[in-house]
Amino acid sequence: MDGLRREFESCRRARDDVEQQLVQLRQQLERAEQRSFALYQQRDPEQGSLRHFLRYHRPGWEQQLGKVIAPELLERRDLAPQLAESGSDDLFGLALDLSAIALPDYAQDEASLLAAIEEADNSKRRVQSESQAAEKSLKQHNERVQQADEAQDQGRMAHKRAEQEVEFAIEARRQQQERHTKRQQERRAAHQTALARQEQAQNELREEKQQALAALNETHQSQLLELKADSQSQVDSLDAQLRQYKQQLSDANQEHQRQRAELEEAFSQELAEQGVDPAKLKDTKERLAS
Repeated sequence: MDGLRREFESCRRARDDVEQQLVQLRQQLERAEQRSFALYQQRDPEQGSLRHFLRYHRPGWEQQLGKVIAPELLERRDLAPQLAESGSDDLFGLALDLSAIALPDYAQDEASLLAAIEEADNSKRRVQSESQAAEKSLKQHNERVQQADEAQDQGRMAHKRAEQEVEFAIEARRQQQERHTKRQQERRAAHQTALARQEQAQNELREEKQQALAALNETHQSQLLELKADSQSQVDSLDAQLRQYKQQLSDANQEHQRQRAELEEAFSQELAEQGVDPAKLKDTKERLAS
């Protein structure tokens, strides 16, 4: 963006310089045209003007009268000029050494006038050519300024799009992290619920075991008292029945341990799939229990 901005400012300064140059050339052209018009007016004076009369009736007037006459009188058409009968060069009885006075620009002789016209025309053509070149250069600089401005606009738009893309990526990442965190929390809650259910089931099985043992012991004591009053065969029968109950209880306990081991193995596998170390979790639970 800084490079585009510097390029735009450079093009604009160059355009302003050319524009200022063109203004100066147009002023020069205007002065040259005014100068050329004045010279052509001297060469081809307006019909009826004092200049026209002197040009065609008083050859060489520039060397005498032209040096002292007011320039605005030469273009007037209401002076009714006439040639005096006397041929002297005095004016209203006053004689001057006119050779000491240079020819003014508004009253030049034919040769000087033609040379001045040629010089003025050349100057006007030169200024016109320079003005055309300056106008062409100004047009090119305007195009460059416009191109630099458009490039700067495109750069600003590209920069804005890039910022929007970065903001979109940041927002998308934030949303993804929120979804991931939410899923982890849901899985952790589900695992904790499953673990709590498993522990509750184990506690219930433990209570059932204790109740069964108590009931069995109570039954055994009652039957034992009755058997003592009976024969030895009844004692043997009760002993066999007791062994059967113990075996059933042992089988039930083994089945419970097997089911618990399967649940813990499945839970550990699920935790491992989620990136949780079961050994660390077990160690943490043991530290919490202690």
